[in-house]
Amino acid sequence: YLVGQGALELHAAPVSIPDAEHPDIAVVDLDPMPPAGFDEARKVANLTLAALSSLGLRVMLKTSGATGLHLFLPIRRGPTCHELMLAVKGLGQEIRRAAPDLVTLERSIQKRSGVYFDYGQNAFGHTLAAAYSLRAQPGAPVSCPITAQELPDIRPLDFTLRTVPRRLALTGDIWRDAPPPQDVAPLLRLGAASLARR
Repeated sequence: YLVGQGALELHAAPVSIPDAEHPDIAVVDLDPMPPAGFDEARKVANLTLAALSSLGLRVMLKTSGATGLHLFLPIRRGPTCHELMLAVKGLGQEIRRAAPDLVTLERSIQKRSGVYFDYGQNAFGHTLAAAYSLRAQPGAPVSCPITAQELPDIRPLDFTLRTVPRRLALTGDIWRDAPPPQDVAPLLRLGAASLARR
């Protein structure tokens, strides 16, 4: 049906019906702004993975299908979209403090430089490219789940309409062993403490 409608990209919200106000997933969208690119996004992803690991939280990774990376954190329902967005914003501030020349939380595209730590994707009604979605980009890239072990060696165009079916045949869906929903309280505490330090 979607192909018949001419849809290339499929975007999904990090929530389940019927409760769209309480997310199932916390999202970090790392979007490099030229001249920053995928290498810079990879560095910020590693900093973010380390920060979340220190909180005892496990993350699912995927390429955005463009030049960035998406980090998905399965969580137990409880916080609202707004509460979760503020917690991820606080996390972003901590990552920016660790790498001020590399990370920005600036909403204005004209003022951004480095890698945009887009905490706003957790706001109510926001969506991201779904796992295995095509992107409307040259080369037919795919937003593809990856492992943290693969992160040092991959490039965005490693995952395309032509290559991903072979990858799935060899590895299966690497998100089949996704972490169970996790207690997000450590992230909420970190976020609140970080925002209070402003």
